[in-house]
Amino acid sequence: MDEVAIIVGDLVFPGKSINERDIRDELESALQGFNEEYEDLMIAPMEIVRHVSFAGGFTDASAPFEAFIALERKLFPVRVKAGIGVGRLSTPVRDSITVMDGRGFHRARAAIEEARRVESHLTVNTPYDDRDEMINTILSLLGVIKDGWTPRQWEVAGYYQSHEGITQTEIADVFGISQPAVAKILSRAKVKKVETTNRVIRNHLRNMLDHR
Repeated sequence: MDEVAIIVGDLVFPGKSINERDIRDELESALQGFNEEYEDLMIAPMEIVRHVSFAGGFTDASAPFEAFIALERKLFPVRVKAGIGVGRLSTPVRDSITVMDGRGFHRARAAIEEARRVESHLTVNTPYDDRDEMINTILSLLGVIKDGWTPRQWEVAGYYQSHEGITQTEIADVFGISQPAVAKILSRAKVKKVETTNRVIRNHLRNMLDHR
């Protein structure tokens, strides 16, 4: 098989008490929903591999980035730390990601270790070092912005980003606040810059598996 994109990830719990069983249930639900939406791009469904760690494999390198974003929104205040690796499989494609291996898996594991080392939330490791350096620099800067978000900004910005075409007035109705309050929250969260940055990363990753 040609190169595939693998994501491996863990959840990082904040200092305050959170029921890990509830979070695991939320993670399982989020993975199931993502599997249904991105089924055509998967080599095997995303799944929990142990406790609150997860993995998945794709034929499009932008798909694991979308998974990371979706999990961030769904699970906050629990944070997601992940690595994306690109490479060939050394085993046949199976129904479960846990019984496959290959260079993509090795690079994904190296990527998450690098994310832990540099205190980033997401790192990529591919055969293309020049792209890695650029993407990881952008991801690091993006993480700094989102690390500064308040819980309210995560709620409102996340809702805005996950509902394409929604207006600020409609968001205001959902949260029971005024439209100017929504505009202020989105502005302070630099949501437009975050969206632009996400598009840049997405486009580079989408073309990754064609860059052979």
